[in-house]
Amino acid sequence: MSGVANSNFAGFIGGGQVGYNYQLSPVFVAGLETDIQGVVGNGGSPSFSSVAGGALNPAKIYSGNGYVSQSFDYLGTARARAGYLFTPTLLAYATGGLAYGWTNLSHTVFGNVTNGGALVGVSYGNVNTSRTQVGWAAGGGVEWAFLPGWSAKLEYLYYDLGSYNIGAQTQGVNLKTNAVVNGVSLVSGQFNGHIVRVGLNYHFQVDPSAPIVAKP
Repeated sequence: MSGVANSNFAGFIGGGQVGYNYQLSPVFVAGLETDIQGVVGNGGSPSFSSVAGGALNPAKIYSGNGYVSQSFDYLGTARARAGYLFTPTLLAYATGGLAYGWTNLSHTVFGNVTNGGALVGVSYGNVNTSRTQVGWAAGGGVEWAFLPGWSAKLEYLYYDLGSYNIGAQTQGVNLKTNAVVNGVSLVSGQFNGHIVRVGLNYHFQVDPSAPIVAKP
């Protein structure tokens, strides 16, 4: 049996960031920033497949039920940022660059074989895998310097860490002969999604004469 983990991930993130911005002109700002955050939440999806035995034995049905779960322990980015100052304290920006995270993917499957409606075999398999995935992230946001040295931002990011496959080794039993039958159930997990986050930043002024939003 094979399938794809079409699950919707939902959860909360929290972490921190550091960065440096340089004011290229009175209205244009460019810089770099990196962040890392822990992630609370996961996604899961049930699946079902059924295959007939074919022309030799159409009454023999192979069927299976599976469950796929995926989650993050953390998610980080290292990105460039470029923005436009609508006012000395209000910056709109676009951002993009590297994304990485520690991912978890698990798969559990139950299978059975019926012949003419009678149960003649059962099987079970389970696998759990964790690994670092590297990809990209891009988005944009607005940042407002509401007090000297302090700013708040609202940001959207799309991230894509790619996908990978795992196989659950299954072991089944023929209920008529007690013979053991081994197999594998394959799934593919895709790690991408959308992030909307708010942040509070403190700015260390490299040049005290520069606008506060230009040099965090």
